Amino acid sequence: EEEAEYLGEPGYTWSQPINGSPADLLGLELAWNTSLGFLASFLETTDLSLNYTWTDSSAAYPNFPETTILLPEQVQEVFNGSLRWKHGNWSVAFRTRYRGLRLNNLLVPGQDIFNQGFWSHSLSLSYKASDTVSLSVGLSNMNHPGRIAYQGTTAQLVSHRQTYQSLNLGINIRFGKGQPVAPEPERKDNGREESE
Repeated sequence: EEEAEYLGEPGYTWSQPINGSPADLLGLELAWNTSLGFLASFLETTDLSLNYTWTDSSAAYPNFPETTILLPEQVQEVFNGSLRWKHGNWSVAFRTRYRGLRLNNLLVPGQDIFNQGFWSHSLSLSYKASDTVSLSVGLSNMNHPGRIAYQGTTAQLVSHRQTYQSLNLGINIRFGKGQPVAPEPERKDNGREESE
């Protein structure tokens, strides 16, 4: 940013985006999926899925060579967990998600604006009425997670937004049935079918 004139009048600020210097990004992802078949017969069709992602980055802030920041919109940690149970035409799924610390914007060095990490949980129920029709109902943000933003440290609170629960109702109807397609016979360059 620099001071500038507009239509001959001073006191305006002229700003433009600047490309940063090369940045480093390192990440690791772990995933585990399993069927809990060792449970009692009524629950043996339960599946568990876990996924964890960790990333770290280092980028120089333009014009401040001694200051390094996370890449904009960078999320350091994300965790997803899913527990799904099937019985006949019924299916129940519980999902939990953690979205970690995120750097929103860098106003000036040392005054970073962060969004604190938060957990959210959801529950869904579906019923397969037929091969073409299924019904579903779901509840998102069961725990009303708060999304806290702070400046520099958690002692400098900027905002605290409470998320809302949402109820989803759905019906899925599939029209038509797929038909297998026979492969095209191989042809020679002259366009005649190849035979053996």
